[in-house]
Amino acid sequence: NCNTFTNNATAGTCNANGSCQVTACKTGYHIYNNACEQDSLSNCGAHGTKCNIANATNTCSDGKCTFTCNSNYHPYDGACEQDSISNCGAHGKMCDIDIANATNTCSGGKCTFTCDSNYHPYDGACEVDSVKNCSEHGKYCAANSVCKEGKCVSTYNIDYHIGDLITFGHYEQDNDTSNGKEPIEWYVFDIDFNGHLLIVSCKVLDQQQYNTTKIDITWEKSTIRSWLNGYGASSNTVGTSYASNNFIDTAFTPEEKARIIASNVPAHANPHYSSTPAGNATTDKIFLLSVDDAERYTGKAYATLYAINNGVYAYNKDTSAKCTTSNYQVKKCSADWWLRSPGGISYYAAFVFVDGSVSDVGVNSGNLGVRPALWLNL
Repeated sequence: NCNTFTNNATAGTCNANGSCQVTACKTGYHIYNNACEQDSLSNCGAHGTKCNIANATNTCSDGKCTFTCNSNYHPYDGACEQDSISNCGAHGKMCDIDIANATNTCSGGKCTFTCDSNYHPYDGACEVDSVKNCSEHGKYCAANSVCKEGKCVSTYNIDYHIGDLITFGHYEQDNDTSNGKEPIEWYVFDIDFNGHLLIVSCKVLDQQQYNTTKIDITWEKSTIRSWLNGYGASSNTVGTSYASNNFIDTAFTPEEKARIIASNVPAHANPHYSSTPAGNATTDKIFLLSVDDAERYTGKAYATLYAINNGVYAYNKDTSAKCTTSNYQVKKCSADWWLRSPGGISYYAAFVFVDGSVSDVGVNSGNLGVRPALWLNL
């Protein structure tokens, strides 16, 4: 019986000379040398057909070679191509994440980024190492130390410490233009690995709308960002140019502006309203603090007489009366001031109340003040 003369055969014929010839084998076998040879990686579907794709786990199924690429490889053109920046998880998938101070990487078939030296990941961006954020967000170095190469170092020679007061630039504050602009006093808010100072004005210096039109807005496209930095009309959604009427040119000489670092300003989401879009990170010389900054490190701020004259809402901490130009008292009239973070809905921005508490819900307009912040190169 030629159908059963050899193991694992399912059909056969009788040749003219009276010999049997295998014509079909069971699944998982193939005809070889007039018998049924079991499929294997060396003989898949036919004798000598090898399954040997490099950088893969090879299998032979139903007489056909198949493969699964190893970790950090992906299938392409019948082989396994190594993941790379240009081919991440699939051929032609480019990693082009636009993160400042970072290098794009491909890991596990997904695009990610690695922060540069002296930076660490935080909220989808790379935050600079500093006294308040040393190698990770919120890791605080002790007094009289700085963060250097991701470690708190107490022996590093520095001339300034967090909480110090410095003067830098000039701005009208006493509302008397006849005597010139007054020196601006700043708090040292943080110190980075290079000894650069993050400073924020001690007082509310002026009044501005966060955005002059009530629309969905983020820091990136707000008019207040344009006003602080002197940007043109294309930088904000309203289309207003602040190239000749702005804070930075009013407050600083060209030599002083050269000492202000154009720094990465992360678009951190509001920690209490994370669904509100935060926009994109920006690169600015002058910026506002975030909700996170304000909740951890700041409090109430007093307004200048000039800011009150320009409409900033402030009240006297002793009398609880609204401060005006006629009843103004230095270091008694605290004011509301803007933060850059989004509020509870897309056309609101967060701010700090006169009592120093943070309004994370925010508002879209009002007589709120401005406390500029900047990184200073000494």
